[in-house]
Amino acid sequence: VTRALAHLEGGKGRAAEAELRARMAEVAQAEGRSDDAFRAVKKALRRDKKCVSAWIVLAGLEAERGRTKAALAAWSKVPSLDPGRAASIYPQLEASWAAVDQPRGFESALRKVLEDHPDDAAARIVLARHLEARGEIDEAVSELRRCLARRPHDLAARTALGRLLLVAQGDGAALKEYAELLDVLERSEGANVGSRHDAISAQQGHG
Repeated sequence: VTRALAHLEGGKGRAAEAELRARMAEVAQAEGRSDDAFRAVKKALRRDKKCVSAWIVLAGLEAERGRTKAALAAWSKVPSLDPGRAASIYPQLEASWAAVDQPRGFESALRKVLEDHPDDAAARIVLARHLEARGEIDEAVSELRRCLARRPHDLAARTALGRLLLVAQGDGAALKEYAELLDVLERSEGANVGSRHDAISAQQGHG
């Protein structure tokens, strides 16, 4: 590790070093070495304040220590730095806002993401589900329709809208079956995305 760090120079070197130290912090965290993990992640962020991996690890470490506000601050860095990776931490971000008794803070955070990245389907779907959970069905439907207006072939958004409309407007065994079908389609889409990603990675590995 020391030799690897010694060869990293310049802006790209700082970013690469930060990623390496974030990985070291993640390993230390998994092994229960919390203090070592904190030291590594702090060094990572000193090298590169935009290291998303480091912010994610730091948020997890702060949450483990019960420092909810510090965890929230770290989670909140992720969407603006990397909207793509933000989708994986939205549950933690939502839970953190709820833990500090500011559930609407999560909605505000999502709307800020969508203001900067209006085509972010993942953020809009999460926002719709958050609104649905609060009983704001019409607003949730509107958000999903906005998503589909921009991305008409987005299966996840279409599935979410179909399920929401079933819950809001229909009942009965047939509708239940249709809702389960939508669940299957949603899981299938997730599996297909993973398969395509694996195939691309394998192809690149042989290139």
